[in-house]
Amino acid sequence: MYKIKIPLFRPAFTHEDGKAIADVLKSGHLTTGVRCAEFEKTFANRLNVKYAVSTSSCTTALHLALFTANVGSDDIVFLPSLTFIADIQVIEWLGAIPVLIDCDPNSFCIDPLKLRQTIISIKNGNYFPDSNFKLKRCRAIIAVDYAGQMADYANLRKICNEYDMILIEDAAHALPSCWREDTKSDWLYPGELSDVACFSFYPNKSITTGEGGMVVTNDKKWADRMKSVRSHGFEQESYKPGQIRQVIYPGLKCNLSDLSAALGLNQLLRLEDTYHARREIAHEYTRILNCSPLIELPKESPNRLHSWHLYVIKLVNTNIIDQRDLIIKKLYKLGIETSIHYYPIHLHQFYKEKLKYNSDLSVSESIYRSIISLPIFPSMTKKDIKFVAINLLRVINEVSKI
Repeated sequence: MYKIKIPLFRPAFTHEDGKAIADVLKSGHLTTGVRCAEFEKTFANRLNVKYAVSTSSCTTALHLALFTANVGSDDIVFLPSLTFIADIQVIEWLGAIPVLIDCDPNSFCIDPLKLRQTIISIKNGNYFPDSNFKLKRCRAIIAVDYAGQMADYANLRKICNEYDMILIEDAAHALPSCWREDTKSDWLYPGELSDVACFSFYPNKSITTGEGGMVVTNDKKWADRMKSVRSHGFEQESYKPGQIRQVIYPGLKCNLSDLSAALGLNQLLRLEDTYHARREIAHEYTRILNCSPLIELPKESPNRLHSWHLYVIKLVNTNIIDQRDLIIKKLYKLGIETSIHYYPIHLHQFYKEKLKYNSDLSVSESIYRSIISLPIFPSMTKKDIKFVAINLLRVINEVSKI
């Protein structure tokens, strides 16, 4: 058994975090209430959107978004293959048809050109083996902000407008990322160009509630419906004495507790400090690793503000790529935990057998085989960063001679 010296991620908590949670415990009101409302309002203001709806996870946030958009069994939803499995699972739970799209080789986000080509192929009846699928409606796109860098929303928005589709943003990695069309344009946050954006507050994210998520939107009807649906479909979440709460929608149970919201709100107040710490770590990694011709380092694309949720390196030498898993094992033996983001959806056994459509996902496969996610978390010291980077270079050099 090897002792982990540098984990992939370590959450950071303060005395104030503990006090915020203790205050909720003392209040006696633990479930959705005033803390959730305050958290939602502060979060919406931070992202320059009108409404925020807290949820039990980013997965349930995505589920709520699709459900509110009336996505169902006659609908096709597009998503990248290089993403976490939750994105396709929420589509299938609603009985919709997932269609996987390859990613851009530079940003690792969904490729708008390939998306457009696939839509045209479906419209022309050339994509699905069953010609009846031509009659299905191209309903929505789930765009994933990979590693913390926002996708190409200018072109995605154009495609959605052209084909009357809903644009859902999986912004689990993207707090506090920004996007702009050019240097003369204003910076925009997740949810300002998409119809809805969904966030994760899992322990490895920029802020955490332990488990939790958030949906943001500028559409009041959508926000009101999501607030109802997350709490069994009741017309109002809070009970008033002597009043019968009517169920007005088919409901789910995916609300956030005040206990979790208190932690999230306190962490949100430190978001800028957390972001700057991650950014400094990313820059330090780049400074040390830039000397190696065997790896390609992550870059902040023009007109993007990267959240640096992940620091993903790409191996570029064929012999080294073939030894990727060995590199990961050697680093683990040295006490360095790394990961791979992600194993493409279409390669999972369940979906390999189920999704037998005419998709070229070769870029996603190529990226998957060559990437490694390095540890990155706000409390990393320069000593930690150097330990990871120097050992990575040494291990890569070793395996290059095999």
